[in-house]
Amino acid sequence: MAFFTMAALVFSSMNLYAITKTARQMANGDLPVISALIKLRSSLLAQESFAGKYAILKDPAFAELFRQRGKESLAYLAVLDQPTSGKEAAELKRLYLDYQAGAERLFTGSFDHAPRLRSSALRLLTSLDTYYENRQNMLQAKLDQADAQQ
Repeated sequence: MAFFTMAALVFSSMNLYAITKTARQMANGDLPVISALIKLRSSLLAQESFAGKYAILKDPAFAELFRQRGKESLAYLAVLDQPTSGKEAAELKRLYLDYQAGAERLFTGSFDHAPRLRSSALRLLTSLDTYYENRQNMLQAKLDQADAQQ
C-alpha cells in the first residue's frame, strides 16, 4: 500500500512539474509576444490614420501624433525581439522601419509618397497578421501537447 502511495505521489509531482513548466513558458514567452502583436497592430492602425489625416490636412500635429505612436510601436517590436522569435520578427521590424521612413518622406512634403505609404502599411499589417496567426498556432500546439500529457 505504501508503495502505491509513493508511486502516486511521484507521478503527481512529475505531472505538476510539467504543467508548471508549460505555464511558465506560455506566461514568459508566448503571452507577452501575442499581447505585443495586438498592441502593435492597434498602434499601426492609429499611425496609418494620422498619416492619412496629415496627407489631407497637412497639419503638423498629425505628424507629431504619428511619431508618438511610432515610439510605442518600436517598444512593442522590442518585445518581439526574442531569441525564439526567429526571422518573422526581424522581417516585421524591417517592414516597420520601411514604413516609418516612408512616413517621414510624407511629412517632409513628398505627398506623392502617400500611395506608396499605404501599400507599405498593407504589407506590414499582412505580415503582422501572419506572425500573429503563427504564434497563436504555436500556443495552441503547446496547449494540445499539455492536454495530451495529462
